[in-house]
Amino acid sequence: MEAKMVDSPVAVVTGGSCGIGASVAKTIASLGHRIILTYNTHAFEAEEVVRCIREDGGDAIAVKVDAANAGEISLLAKHPWCKSGICALVLNHGMYERWPASQVDPDRMSKTLEINFLSSHRIWWELNSQIIDGASIVVIGSQLSTKGSVHGADYAASKAALTTWARSLALDVAERSIRVNVVAPGFVDTAILSQDSEKQRHEREEKVPLGRIADPDEIAGVVGFLCSEEAAYMTAGVIHVNGGLYRP
Repeated sequence: MEAKMVDSPVAVVTGGSCGIGASVAKTIASLGHRIILTYNTHAFEAEEVVRCIREDGGDAIAVKVDAANAGEISLLAKHPWCKSGICALVLNHGMYERWPASQVDPDRMSKTLEINFLSSHRIWWELNSQIIDGASIVVIGSQLSTKGSVHGADYAASKAALTTWARSLALDVAERSIRVNVVAPGFVDTAILSQDSEKQRHEREEKVPLGRIADPDEIAGVVGFLCSEEAAYMTAGVIHVNGGLYRP
């Protein structure tokens, strides 16, 4: 399989073992890209994504990368596939814990900012020389980056920083025809919402004008579009995919 696709473009998807990241990896693979998907703790799930991609005729590998570990990020940049040139980078990894703002102490805030924001800059920094001209970078943000959250002040702050960083980066790399966009999901059917009771889930659905929670594939479809030639004139944008829940 690897020999078959040796000349195929390479896409890196961080946090690609489950949820939105897994759907993104499969979607971009269907566009003909070789996929490097990173994971931290979900090794089995990551290998399942790789298996699915290969069964569908694509090629992928899973690489363990702790977003808080600079050494592991450096090793990712040395992978032979990265050295062949990266045409798409999707920064999807992150963490979310439900804490009210009054209980987010400085250490917790620092941890969230490190994983959700600073590590994305570090990953881009390490991979930048291998990102080809004309590539696409997609950052997974959140609707909370502009509206805030009583139970996620650290998360909202980290996504706000990530969003403004991405839009600033877009201006810097435009001279290389590299595009940088943010996809800001609303409620998505991932592990985060699995903590909800049936009542809480119903309440979320009632808040959404379209009346339901998004499937990860619906977010991945937008990411896939942004990584395609059809989006060649889109950069520095924030695309809200939330069923009408948030209207900036």
